[in-house]
Amino acid sequence: MDRTSASVVLAAVIATTSGCSQRPIAAAPRVLAGHAAALTHDGRAAIAILGEDRPVMVRADTVVAVQVADGPGSIERRLTIGELVAGCEQPAPAAGADPAPARCLAEQVLDDELVVAHRQERHVGAVATTLVTGAFVIGVGGVCAAKCDRDKLAAGIGIGALVIVLTVAAFSYR
Repeated sequence: MDRTSASVVLAAVIATTSGCSQRPIAAAPRVLAGHAAALTHDGRAAIAILGEDRPVMVRADTVVAVQVADGPGSIERRLTIGELVAGCEQPAPAAGADPAPARCLAEQVLDDELVVAHRQERHVGAVATTLVTGAFVIGVGGVCAAKCDRDKLAAGIGIGALVIVLTVAAFSYR
Protein backbone atom coordinates (compact mmCIF):
# COMPACT_ATOMS: atom_id res chain seq x y z
CA MET A 1 0.00 0.00 0.00
CA ASP A 2 1.47 3.37 -0.98
CA ARG A 3 1.33 6.50 1.18
CA THR A 4 -1.68 7.94 -0.65
CA SER A 5 -3.73 4.79 -0.08
CA ALA A 6 -2.69 4.70 3.55
CA SER A 7 -3.84 8.31 3.95
CA VAL A 8 -7.23 7.48 2.45
CA VAL A 9 -7.69 4.51 4.77
CA LEU A 10 -6.64 6.56 7.81
CA ALA A 11 -9.03 9.38 6.88
CA ALA A 12 -11.90 6.91 6.45
CA VAL A 13 -11.23 5.32 9.84
CA ILE A 14 -11.03 8.70 11.59
CA ALA A 15 -14.18 9.97 9.88
CA THR A 16 -16.26 6.96 10.82
CA THR A 17 -15.11 6.64 14.43
CA SER A 18 -14.91 10.24 15.61
CA GLY A 19 -17.81 12.21 16.92
CA CYS A 20 -19.57 9.47 18.96
CA SER A 21 -19.96 9.23 22.70
CA GLN A 22 -21.91 7.34 25.33
CA ARG A 23 -24.06 9.63 27.49
CA PRO A 24 -25.29 8.31 30.84
CA ILE A 25 -29.03 8.54 31.53
CA ALA A 26 -30.12 8.85 35.15
CA ALA A 27 -33.47 8.33 36.84
CA ALA A 28 -34.71 8.86 40.37
CA PRO A 29 -35.26 5.66 42.38
CA ARG A 30 -38.92 6.64 42.93
CA VAL A 31 -39.39 6.79 39.14
CA LEU A 32 -38.00 3.27 38.85
CA ALA A 33 -40.28 2.14 41.70
CA GLY A 34 -43.27 3.38 39.69
CA HIS A 35 -42.36 0.88 36.95
CA ALA A 36 -41.68 -2.03 39.30
CA ALA A 37 -44.36 -4.31 37.82
CA ALA A 38 -42.92 -4.12 34.30
CA LEU A 39 -39.33 -4.38 35.53
CA THR A 40 -39.98 -7.46 37.67
CA HIS A 41 -42.35 -9.25 35.28
CA ASP A 42 -40.99 -8.29 31.85
CA GLY A 43 -37.38 -7.61 32.81
CA ARG A 44 -37.52 -4.15 31.22
CA ALA A 45 -39.61 -1.00 31.06
CA ALA A 46 -39.83 2.02 28.77
CA ILE A 47 -39.56 4.97 31.13
CA ALA A 48 -40.13 8.63 30.30
CA ILE A 49 -37.22 10.55 31.80
CA LEU A 50 -37.10 14.33 32.01
CA GLY A 51 -34.77 15.77 29.39
CA GLU A 52 -35.00 12.78 27.04
CA ASP A 53 -36.86 13.14 23.75
CA ARG A 54 -38.15 9.55 23.82
CA PRO A 55 -38.70 6.89 26.50
CA VAL A 56 -35.59 5.12 27.75
CA MET A 57 -35.56 1.32 27.83
CA VAL A 58 -34.40 0.35 31.31
CA ARG A 59 -33.41 -3.28 31.92
CA ALA A 60 -33.96 -5.02 35.24
CA ASP A 61 -30.54 -6.73 35.00
CA THR A 62 -28.64 -3.40 34.88
CA VAL A 63 -26.33 -3.18 37.91
CA VAL A 64 -26.29 0.07 39.89
CA ALA A 65 -24.34 1.23 42.93
CA VAL A 66 -26.58 2.79 45.58
CA GLN A 67 -26.29 4.26 49.04
CA VAL A 68 -28.86 2.60 51.34
CA ALA A 69 -29.78 3.98 54.74
CA ASP A 70 -28.27 1.85 57.52
CA GLY A 71 -29.04 3.18 60.98
CA PRO A 72 -27.42 6.58 61.45
CA GLY A 73 -25.23 6.13 58.36
CA SER A 74 -25.39 4.45 55.00
CA ILE A 75 -23.91 1.51 53.19
CA GLU A 76 -23.04 1.20 49.51
CA ARG A 77 -24.56 -1.74 47.70
CA ARG A 78 -24.30 -2.99 44.12
CA LEU A 79 -27.50 -4.58 42.93
CA THR A 80 -29.65 -4.89 39.85
CA ILE A 81 -32.51 -2.54 39.15
CA GLY A 82 -34.81 -5.56 39.45
CA GLU A 83 -33.55 -6.17 43.00
CA LEU A 84 -33.89 -2.46 43.77
CA VAL A 85 -37.59 -2.35 42.82
CA ALA A 86 -38.62 -5.83 44.03
CA GLY A 87 -41.64 -5.35 46.28
CA CYS A 88 -42.44 -1.85 45.01
CA GLU A 89 -45.32 -3.22 42.93
CA GLN A 90 -47.28 -3.84 46.15
CA PRO A 91 -49.90 -1.16 46.83
CA ALA A 92 -48.86 1.73 49.02
CA PRO A 93 -50.65 2.12 52.38
CA ALA A 94 -53.90 4.11 52.29
CA ALA A 95 -53.78 7.78 53.18
CA GLY A 96 -54.15 8.26 56.93
CA ALA A 97 -53.06 4.69 57.74
CA ASP A 98 -50.16 3.97 60.03
CA PRO A 99 -46.90 4.52 58.20
CA ALA A 100 -45.71 1.20 56.89
CA PRO A 101 -42.07 0.21 56.56
CA ALA A 102 -40.52 0.74 53.15
CA ARG A 103 -41.91 -1.68 50.58
CA CYS A 104 -38.65 -1.97 48.64
CA LEU A 105 -35.03 -0.84 48.55
CA ALA A 106 -35.86 1.91 46.03
CA GLU A 107 -37.68 3.69 48.86
CA GLN A 108 -34.61 3.47 51.13
CA VAL A 109 -31.99 4.66 48.65
CA LEU A 110 -30.31 7.94 49.56
CA ASP A 111 -29.19 8.70 45.99
CA ASP A 112 -31.21 11.33 44.11
CA GLU A 113 -30.54 9.65 40.76
CA LEU A 114 -29.05 6.43 39.44
CA VAL A 115 -27.46 5.82 36.04
CA VAL A 116 -29.88 3.36 34.45
CA ALA A 117 -28.84 3.39 30.79
CA HIS A 118 -26.50 4.95 28.25
CA ARG A 119 -27.38 6.52 24.94
CA GLN A 120 -24.95 6.68 22.05
CA GLU A 121 -24.80 10.12 20.47
CA ARG A 122 -23.26 11.19 17.23
CA HIS A 123 -21.72 14.65 17.22
CA VAL A 124 -22.08 15.80 13.62
CA GLY A 125 -19.99 18.92 14.23
CA ALA A 126 -17.01 16.82 15.32
CA VAL A 127 -17.43 14.55 12.30
CA ALA A 128 -17.65 17.55 9.98
CA THR A 129 -14.49 19.04 11.48
CA THR A 130 -12.68 15.74 11.08
CA LEU A 131 -13.84 15.42 7.48
CA VAL A 132 -12.87 18.97 6.53
CA THR A 133 -9.45 18.59 8.16
CA GLY A 134 -8.96 15.20 6.53
CA ALA A 135 -10.08 16.55 3.14
CA PHE A 136 -7.60 19.42 3.44
CA VAL A 137 -4.69 17.12 4.34
CA ILE A 138 -5.57 14.61 1.63
CA GLY A 139 -6.16 17.40 -0.89
CA VAL A 140 -2.71 18.88 -0.24
CA GLY A 141 -1.23 15.40 -0.58
CA GLY A 142 -3.14 14.88 -3.85
CA VAL A 143 -1.89 18.16 -5.31
CA CYS A 144 1.64 17.28 -4.29
CA ALA A 145 1.34 13.83 -5.87
CA ALA A 146 -0.14 15.29 -9.06
CA LYS A 147 2.71 17.83 -9.40
CA CYS A 148 5.39 15.23 -8.76
CA ASP A 149 4.02 12.56 -11.06
CA ARG A 150 1.22 13.03 -13.61
CA ASP A 151 0.22 9.35 -13.30
CA LYS A 152 -0.90 9.99 -9.76
CA LEU A 153 -3.42 12.61 -10.89
CA ALA A 154 -6.05 9.87 -11.16
CA ALA A 155 -5.32 8.86 -7.57
CA GLY A 156 -5.83 12.48 -6.49
CA ILE A 157 -9.20 12.60 -8.23
CA GLY A 158 -10.15 9.28 -6.59
CA ILE A 159 -9.22 10.64 -3.18
CA GLY A 160 -11.34 13.74 -3.77
CA ALA A 161 -14.29 11.57 -4.74
CA LEU A 162 -13.86 9.45 -1.61
CA VAL A 163 -13.85 12.56 0.57
CA ILE A 164 -17.08 13.75 -1.05
CA VAL A 165 -18.73 10.37 -0.48
CA LEU A 166 -17.62 10.31 3.18
CA THR A 167 -18.91 13.84 3.71
CA VAL A 168 -22.31 13.03 2.24
CA ALA A 169 -22.51 9.81 4.26
CA ALA A 170 -21.61 11.58 7.52
CA PHE A 171 -24.30 14.22 7.12
CA SER A 172 -27.02 11.87 5.89
CA TYR A 173 -26.56 9.36 8.76
CA ARG A 174 -29.08 9.89 11.56
